[in-house]
Amino acid sequence: GNFDAILHKMTEDILFLSKTSEAVSANEQQQEEQLSPGVPVCEQAQRVGRLAAYKSSHPACCLVDHPTFVQALMSRSDIAEMLSKCLTGVTTRSGIPAGTPSYFVANSSGDIHRVEELLDRAPFTYPIIVKPLPAAGTKASHHMLVVLNRRGLRRVQFPCIVQEYANHDGRLYKVYVLGDTVRVFPRGSLPNLPRGERLHTTASKNRNKNRQEDHHHPGYVEFDSQRPYPKLSDFGVREVHSWQDADNNATGAPAAVSPTAHSSAKRLRVTISHRVTLQDTAAQQREQEAPVHQNKHSNAKLVTADEIRPIATALRNAFGLELFGFDILVTSNNDDDDDDDAIKEGEEAKRKTTMLVVDVNYFPSYKEMSDFPNLLAQYLTQRAVERRMES
Repeated sequence: GNFDAILHKMTEDILFLSKTSEAVSANEQQQEEQLSPGVPVCEQAQRVGRLAAYKSSHPACCLVDHPTFVQALMSRSDIAEMLSKCLTGVTTRSGIPAGTPSYFVANSSGDIHRVEELLDRAPFTYPIIVKPLPAAGTKASHHMLVVLNRRGLRRVQFPCIVQEYANHDGRLYKVYVLGDTVRVFPRGSLPNLPRGERLHTTASKNRNKNRQEDHHHPGYVEFDSQRPYPKLSDFGVREVHSWQDADNNATGAPAAVSPTAHSSAKRLRVTISHRVTLQDTAAQQREQEAPVHQNKHSNAKLVTADEIRPIATALRNAFGLELFGFDILVTSNNDDDDDDDAIKEGEEAKRKTTMLVVDVNYFPSYKEMSDFPNLLAQYLTQRAVERRMES
């Protein structure tokens, strides 16, 4: 039959083909060869091949989206490589630079020493976040691992992608794209963590209970990205309720400060275990304890649909997709600033800010968009009409 528009979500089939190295072709002749009698083709290839072949023979049909482009989102290494290229020189509407976390791919199964070597040469250090290479289609693709030290590397499963752990004040921004429509929704995320490897030594009698608990931490934290994220305490970081406690804890376990302690000395910067500052950890505590929309240090004014539209456009052009989503982490390069007032709203804050794009995915849930069904119907209708007028 003749179709004006075809909407699909054949993620599992396309993932299967990407794993078996069967490329999804947009070339009609190659599709015909794949589907020729006597040529063994798996069921997944047949289904995807028929879809691609139909599009090739019916160019006026609006196909959302072509399997060739969707396949690029099946591997996190492919996604990271594309992001590194397409975001070079890209800025938001007000000039905030965009980027993606530094990374490397570890393909060697069980080669922990190789990971250590790569990490020694990488432009980042512990903590690191480890993700499986498959980016969609399976439950395992959502299994993440935060590694705090080399002891935690024993939990790494190969192959995987190893990324820098970018502190972002416990909040990420979920971006949904539907053609020209861009929507942004804040969500809770991972807490700020100390930079650098946290090495644990043998507990001794003069070390307090908290220090011994830190010693017994396995060096990693596992979580499912589709479930609630781990809290600060899950990483062996305890909360400090006063500045005096912070001073007494200088040689103990890494600590986070309660909001009450933060307000008493706003400008004072005291470093606790590997450059975690009282301001940073206090802000992170508020991020976890308060609803996302109530946080004082909110980046909501920065991360709006209009502000990040240049990023969405760059991704749309690079991946060739119309229905996709991605996450934005807002990071700040102000670790060495002594004056907390210097990092307020304005050009100074924007100069120190970077928007990192992570985890691009095809046809996300759009669950925060209550009007998504209507928008989708309007989009498909408009595309179908435009194609008919062009043909």
